[in-house]
Amino acid sequence: MNETGTSEEVEELLDYFSRLPESVVHHILSILPFKAVVRCSVLSKTWNRIWSNYPNIALVLSDDIIPYQQYHGRQLLDSIEGILEQCLFRKACIQKLLLSISFVSSDLEEFAPNMDRWLGAAIERNVSELVLDLTHFSLDALDIFYSIPERVVVAHSLKTLKLHDCQFVGENVLNKILSGCPVLEFLDVIDQGGGSGTEED
Repeated sequence: MNETGTSEEVEELLDYFSRLPESVVHHILSILPFKAVVRCSVLSKTWNRIWSNYPNIALVLSDDIIPYQQYHGRQLLDSIEGILEQCLFRKACIQKLLLSISFVSSDLEEFAPNMDRWLGAAIERNVSELVLDLTHFSLDALDIFYSIPERVVVAHSLKTLKLHDCQFVGENVLNKILSGCPVLEFLDVIDQGGGSGTEED
């Protein structure tokens, strides 16, 4: 037998995975890094089906993962869109969405409508934990922040909301969040349009 085992042993192992209760598989997936969760989806048809219903999404595209050149324009958007097509849009509901993305400020006009759509899809799927960590590179003196859509601050399903390098539009936003998100337990806002603050309820 070699280090990876015989094909019969691998098939037997995969068959064992397929017989695990779905609740057990979800528990295993919940303690794995997101990349490992994606890889597990190829273990068996059962795991692939369970993966399609897995409620947690953590998409991290930062400078230590992809080159700076790929932060620019359509290429970055297409990459994110392809990933979320598999991880977000095909699910009936999700529990957690974490988006940690670096982009060039000059691309915000094209980037923002896509971000609005991704967050809207998460809200429609009753997300309870939303973490948005945006790092933008300004190639000129203009410092632009992504504006959070109002439907996010009035999402009835949200229990946790963490935002970094974003901004709110309008007045009395904190009151809107607290009244619009009745089950909210934790709110963390950092570098909001150049300022910073943390609120907990």
